[in-house]
Amino acid sequence: LTLSAAGAGAAPPIGLEPLVTGLDRPVGVVDANDGSDRLFIFTLPGQIWIWDGEKMLEEPFLDIGDGVNCCFGERGMGGLAFHPDFVDNGFFYVAYDGPDEIARVSRFRVSSNPNRARPGSERVLLRVPQPFPQHNLGQLAFGPDGYLYIGSGDGGSAGDPLNNGQDLATMLGKILRIDVDGGFPYAIPPDNPFVESPGAQPEIWAYGIRNAWRFSFDRRNGDLYIGDVGQDGWEELDFQPATSPGGENYGWRLMEGTSCFDPPTGCNDGSLTLPILEYPHFSGDTDLGCKSVTGGYRYRGPAAMTLPRFYLFGDFCTGEIWGARRNAAGAWVANRLIDSNLFLVSFGEDRRGRLYAVDFLGGVYRIVGKGTLESDFENGLDGFSGRRGNAVVTGPGLGGSAGALEVALDGRRTASTVRSTQPRAETTFHLELDFSANGADPGGQALEILRLVDRVPHVKVVLEPGARRRRLALLVRTGPGNFRRVGDLGISRRRVERVTLDWMQASVPGAADGQVVLTIGGKRSISAADLDNAGRVVETVVLGLPGGSQGAAGGSLLFDNYSSTP
Repeated sequence: LTLSAAGAGAAPPIGLEPLVTGLDRPVGVVDANDGSDRLFIFTLPGQIWIWDGEKMLEEPFLDIGDGVNCCFGERGMGGLAFHPDFVDNGFFYVAYDGPDEIARVSRFRVSSNPNRARPGSERVLLRVPQPFPQHNLGQLAFGPDGYLYIGSGDGGSAGDPLNNGQDLATMLGKILRIDVDGGFPYAIPPDNPFVESPGAQPEIWAYGIRNAWRFSFDRRNGDLYIGDVGQDGWEELDFQPATSPGGENYGWRLMEGTSCFDPPTGCNDGSLTLPILEYPHFSGDTDLGCKSVTGGYRYRGPAAMTLPRFYLFGDFCTGEIWGARRNAAGAWVANRLIDSNLFLVSFGEDRRGRLYAVDFLGGVYRIVGKGTLESDFENGLDGFSGRRGNAVVTGPGLGGSAGALEVALDGRRTASTVRSTQPRAETTFHLELDFSANGADPGGQALEILRLVDRVPHVKVVLEPGARRRRLALLVRTGPGNFRRVGDLGISRRRVERVTLDWMQASVPGAADGQVVLTIGGKRSISAADLDNAGRVVETVVLGLPGGSQGAAGGSLLFDNYSSTP
């Protein structure tokens, strides 16, 4: 739970490059993931504008300002998300406050002009009455499971006087989860945690939320990070691992951060999920001024050598941006990366994983790294640009042997020269990747490490016919003979009949014919698999999911374990 500032006089390890200025109260930026590299910037008064990669377009993509209740308190447009199949169906979703004191989530559709929404295409999916002008519907995001997640504040006023955060009979003070493809206006995912709870709203995924002002999924492994704005004592960052079945109670109004709020003592019976990070409004009796956390993203984008794989978040009032990660002891710590003068209302992530900061006073900035920083080896190196890239890769037991590095650029296998040195410690392996020899130009594509000598096992997931065109991969780094789950593999809504797991390792001691334990859509399942390696090099395991059944369609697939017994 530690936050610390950078050393005195130290240069900030990140910078902010202006992209857009002069907007009217922007509150978010979203990439449609349609390959166009456009950024969609939405504003509190109810407009969505397009940055086409070079300039702002003159006409808005969508303007519903006449139907948006703006901007008393925190009312206005609060969220935007594009359907995972936006390229095919043209659907996108907007959260906003209506003039009747009811917040809405509506579906819209793009027109034949890709830069304009179709007039009259709004279909209201969800309505949530708002008792006060603060803490309304906000963040929208599709999870790796294909469901739409909705941030719903506690409805406002100081101290949550209606106790909405702890009341499962209301959608206020929650994170909701709905299936927009299962029917109109939507269906309830069958594994939502309170589907069978009498009196509870079945849409609820997690509760005890005050105002989840921006949450995001780690694009690599599906973990969920939540920035929850505090009352007047503590700001907090909450966390939900990708393996969670949902149902977490993050504490509000029983607790604010890790401190009791109402009641002032004896507030936690042990069932609450406490924040991974918090920071105060006061130091002793000294008021530190306005504080309001803005949740961000785990960085997974290009130029890993200049921007670390931190979870980046910030503060609306101070403009500070922090980078958080677990330390060697497993505790979360955060370091201030830059002290800007922005009113930091939101972060955004484009399809390549690059991050952006949104200034409520009118600007959008690209976050860039400075200097050379270590990358997270467990998650590979992602998004090299240009023909050459230098990276520092860390991990236990990598050794220092030079050799060939086998990689994949957006799924295409290639090889690259590796030269290694060890100037600091045996656990640091320095790689210089040179793509000029074979003419390959990554150009910002996704770069995956498939094999480094024989020391690093890897699991590659190939979706065979019947699956979407999307390529998924899972890197596994562990000791000899030990495989462990490190990520969530989102499986599409179309039928998936076969999933091939490939990995490279000299041998897997003690392995025999057996089974693979899977978790599909949160439910454990057994798939028959011929693991007949008998101590030889393991090449391929094909998991038969007959007819696309067993919940693979629309669920998420986790590689749970591999052994001679289920």
